[in-house]
Amino acid sequence: MLESKLIMYDIKNGFISNRIKILFFILVICVINIIGVNSIHRSEEMYGVSATIMDQMCFVLGGPPYIPKGMFELYTIPLLWLIQNAMIAYIIGYYATNDVAGYGVQILMRSGDRERWWLSKCVWNGVTVVVLHLWMYIITAVVAVTGHEKISFSLTTKIVTDVCNIGSMEGKMYEYAICIFLMPLIVSITISALQMTVALITSPIIAFLTVESVMLLSTMFSNRILFPNYGMLSHNMITCGSDINIWEGIAVCGIIYIVSIVMGLVYFSGMNIIIKERQI
Repeated sequence: MLESKLIMYDIKNGFISNRIKILFFILVICVINIIGVNSIHRSEEMYGVSATIMDQMCFVLGGPPYIPKGMFELYTIPLLWLIQNAMIAYIIGYYATNDVAGYGVQILMRSGDRERWWLSKCVWNGVTVVVLHLWMYIITAVVAVTGHEKISFSLTTKIVTDVCNIGSMEGKMYEYAICIFLMPLIVSITISALQMTVALITSPIIAFLTVESVMLLSTMFSNRILFPNYGMLSHNMITCGSDINIWEGIAVCGIIYIVSIVMGLVYFSGMNIIIKERQI
């Protein structure tokens, strides 16, 4: 099978096999947006200002509150943010390992090309994360417009500091845009690749619990080791007292992504797929 055909097979089959999960993800994002638009409207009335689409995007994608060192008593579990990220992990979690136990193993037995099989799964992984984020952007924009929020890419300071977990506004407009649109996507692609590799080496459940533990710890501690922090505007140095910055985040995520892909490839190249098939 040609590489392009294998990639198209994975993309098509991946979306078909996950269609119920994706529909549930869309429902979850709709609910989060409804909560967001109601919170933003209350803030509009309180401060006498008009909200923008960017404010709504910030509510959904801006991240949980920043907890300063020594002030852990301020922490509350950010359920909405954790749920939407857990849904992405849930959608990503099983496809690659299930394919080893299904049609994928037949392809491998015929072609013997494990590198193409693994890289095709990596492409599927990235495409799936991008599509899920596009759904978040589209749904958020639609809810914002129907909620009579202004079509603008400017953040309203009083609103985002009131309901979007933003501590202060010390950045530039393009930095806010990168933190809201690009960094959550980069972090999500990175942690999904890591999850797929861990799932291959251990099991999908262990991989899911691992990435969700990293996500949860990242909501508590703004530490560089906990790289999901780079995907949160609320934890970035332009909105709080942390040392998390955009460009370092891109570099760190790039390194983790490459290491995850290479580790998965090395492990899969020597893996006994017949035994693995029986274990799944």
